[in-house]
Amino acid sequence: MKKLRMPPVLRLSLGLSLITMTILLGVEMLGVLPSPEQVTMDSRKKICESLAVNAVMAIQENNFAAIQTTMEILIQRNQDIIATALRNNNGTILAEAGDHQHHWNNTDKTISTLQNVQVPIFISYKRWGTFEVCFKAMHTNAVYSMWNRPMIKVIGLSIPLAFLCFFFLIKKTLRHLDPTAVVPERVKRTLDSLVEGVVLMDEHERIVLANKAFEKTVGDAREKYIGKKASELNWTSPQTGKLAEVFPWQQAIRKGVNQPSVPLVKHQSGNKVHTFMVNGAPIIDGKGKIRGALATFDDVTHIEAQNSKLQKMLNALKKSRDEIRRQNRALQILATQDPLTGCLNRRAFFERFEAEFSRARRYGHDIVCMMLDIDHFKRINDAHGHQVGDKVLQKVSHIVRSCLRDSDVVCRYGGEEFCLILTETNALGGLKSSERIRRAISAEALFGIQVTISIGVSASEFAPSNPSELLSQADKSLYNAKNGGRNRSVVYSEVLNSLPQGSTGDQDTIDSEKQRRDAHIPQHVVKALMLALEHRDVPTAEHSRKVGDLCAAAAQGLMSINECSVIEIAGLLHDIGKLGVPDAILLKPGPLTDDEWETMHDHERRSVDVIESTFVSHELAAIVRYHGHWYDGSKAEGDDQPKGKEIPLGARILNIADAFDAIVSNRPYRAARSYEEAFEELRRCAGKQFDPDLVEHFIKVVNARDDSRREDKSMVSDSVKLEIGREIENLLVSVNTFTWKDVALTAGNLTTLADKYGLDQIASVAKKIETASAEKVDQMEIMNLTTKLLGVSGPLRSIHYGEADDNNTLAA
Repeated sequence: MKKLRMPPVLRLSLGLSLITMTILLGVEMLGVLPSPEQVTMDSRKKICESLAVNAVMAIQENNFAAIQTTMEILIQRNQDIIATALRNNNGTILAEAGDHQHHWNNTDKTISTLQNVQVPIFISYKRWGTFEVCFKAMHTNAVYSMWNRPMIKVIGLSIPLAFLCFFFLIKKTLRHLDPTAVVPERVKRTLDSLVEGVVLMDEHERIVLANKAFEKTVGDAREKYIGKKASELNWTSPQTGKLAEVFPWQQAIRKGVNQPSVPLVKHQSGNKVHTFMVNGAPIIDGKGKIRGALATFDDVTHIEAQNSKLQKMLNALKKSRDEIRRQNRALQILATQDPLTGCLNRRAFFERFEAEFSRARRYGHDIVCMMLDIDHFKRINDAHGHQVGDKVLQKVSHIVRSCLRDSDVVCRYGGEEFCLILTETNALGGLKSSERIRRAISAEALFGIQVTISIGVSASEFAPSNPSELLSQADKSLYNAKNGGRNRSVVYSEVLNSLPQGSTGDQDTIDSEKQRRDAHIPQHVVKALMLALEHRDVPTAEHSRKVGDLCAAAAQGLMSINECSVIEIAGLLHDIGKLGVPDAILLKPGPLTDDEWETMHDHERRSVDVIESTFVSHELAAIVRYHGHWYDGSKAEGDDQPKGKEIPLGARILNIADAFDAIVSNRPYRAARSYEEAFEELRRCAGKQFDPDLVEHFIKVVNARDDSRREDKSMVSDSVKLEIGREIENLLVSVNTFTWKDVALTAGNLTTLADKYGLDQIASVAKKIETASAEKVDQMEIMNLTTKLLGVSGPLRSIHYGEADDNNTLAA
């Protein structure tokens, strides 16, 4: 059976009470206080003596009747007296009240007992007789007799009261006792040396012992909290700001298990607020009983402040990440849209066209292609200026889209040319739609200008073998519409009907047959190759995109619509052979050696190999193969190589566009040169390296570009902004989740990318983030560097909506 342990306060109170009782009993035993019998005897004697005095006076008067009356009255009034008698010396009873003979048992005339008290009567100094009184016997019950003793009554009443007084006095006194007084000095020094507050509590969570660190925690001297409950020190919850209700030391005492890392807040004087991480552990004695708890208080105020600041920075970075993500989405849209009109640009259109053409063929649906051209648009530009021309283009595109379904596709194909795809529609439906568009535009004066359009319509029912042939049919129809007086719609069937019956030598027919033989160039394959080149070397991919745009712009008016598409693809893929150039040469920051130049020049042969093995397009391969040939034939390898006008037109245009962009772009070994310097260089080499007629045509086309863009040679294209923006977004995601390895990896990727584009500030800050995360420095430092990165990249990430990159006379 488990032995119960009495609390110390109860043991001390009971012990003091027993000591007090022992002292009182000792006093009783020493006779310091009279006994109850003696008190009773003295009291009875006084009564008897008083009666004896009265009896003497009556005896002298010989008035025994008065004595008799007095005795009877005495018996009636005093319940303890049962009988009285007056006896002379001869033994004769002279007066009697009550049955005296029966109750009187005292035969000794010299002494009295408690029941038989006798008082001698003297007259004239001689004993005359005796006054005898019989009293009731005292209580015979031992317990009653014991309780009737005065000392027992004193003990019975005072000891319980004394116990209660001792109990509360000791309990209160123990609260104010300093237990540290009995703790060895070396132990106190050890506890006081700890940075954490340490508190020892009893099972009632009263503080028994605390170190100096806890004294600072509470903000009061030890005397004020020793003996108090730790939960009464006004702790608040950091989550609610209200007084805490459950404490770790309470749980440790109740459950007998450790309670780690519970946050509590303490308000001190001077509006100081400190946050602590509190740990509670039960104190268990040798018998397994919980005797109290040990609590530690770790001041994390500074850490919490840092965490709060860090959280604010994380929230700010999250907002920045969301904004960058929005900008990236906008840049993705801009990468597929014409910035002036909001229609699809040519590159995105061909991808969509190819997908819709394949879907129509797969499910047997009809599909319509329309080419739309604004009549005499050059006159509008010349008479009203390019700004008005831009507004006319925007309004025309808006009207066109309002006349079509959401599923239809609108592309700004050239300066004033639009290409439309109508899904699940035949030629008749396409003609009705084209007429609806034409009438809507001609019915409205656009900015005070009467605008008309010409439209060419073709459909899958005319058996095109690929999207390019369908587009070519629509272009031929547009050509007929223009030659037929403009402001009209022409369906491809009219083109076929206009050919002489049985004719096979017509040039258009020959071209059509050639297109059928010359396989279509899949746009998704072109896109895949460009993505591979971009992954290999972003600046080269960016250069290729700009060259492709320049080729398409320069080819307009000189080549058919299909040929313009082919030369644009040639511009995109003319450097695809650089995929095989070693990084040490391709990414070398300084000038190349002769051997390295030889390796670089060999990439042109590899480009032709890639194109010939990927596409069955002799025209595309010829443009890329001969674009490096000089016009005068001085760089040709063999006499059989073409020169002058023998070089394909597309190759001669690509040669000029490639050289021009190389001159006006930054290179690791030299800075970019101005457009004027580039034009001067092209003219200097005209007739030798370049076709002189095409040089002047090319300069005229480039001069039509927006002046603001031409003057800003440092402007970064939207595709580069998108690439940088994606890497910054990835970095912000890594910083928010904060895995050191991921932060270092994404920062390293951004450093490499920024270095490629010569974005020194971004590269410098990204490199610092990479180094700091690799060394696992303070997280706050990473945040500060990331914020700085957002600052230096802000101008780069800006997006100017509604501004055309190209003048309205160029292809979008």
